[in-house]
Amino acid sequence: MSAKLEGDRNNARAVSKLKNTERLIKKGLRAAMFKCGKTLIATTSKEILRKPKSGRTYNVYRSGRKRRHVASAPYETHANLTGAARKSLSYQLRGQSEILFGYGVSGKNAPDYVKYLEQITPEGKTRRMKPRPSIQNGVNASEKDMYQHFDDEVEKLLS
Repeated sequence: MSAKLEGDRNNARAVSKLKNTERLIKKGLRAAMFKCGKTLIATTSKEILRKPKSGRTYNVYRSGRKRRHVASAPYETHANLTGAARKSLSYQLRGQSEILFGYGVSGKNAPDYVKYLEQITPEGKTRRMKPRPSIQNGVNASEKDMYQHFDDEVEKLLS
């Protein structure tokens, strides 16, 4: 028994697509990483602005006016008081497979106190305050969306 294979236009198209698959996958991964960066910023900002927080209540004086501010509890995403930390959230893509996300990553100036919020450096550890891991909470909240971005972008380019 023998089989005869003949080339036709559809086979040539399939071979051409296979040759471009690596390039298309890289392009899809890069597009997905851009979307993941934007999702991380949006989700983390939303977590920071989410109310109610369950920490202590303080009186804050701004522009001659007194208002109540409810702080975050330990391990809860930090409460927004001035917005400086939230506005400094950024991401940066490095190469084909690395995304950096955090405070002041892409040149935005981050306030000095963010190291105390996250406690990601030895000097960030304090006796008086437990961490408020806003970045980790944002990553955890957007994990499902990030997987979906990778699936969607790669599938879109390969179909």
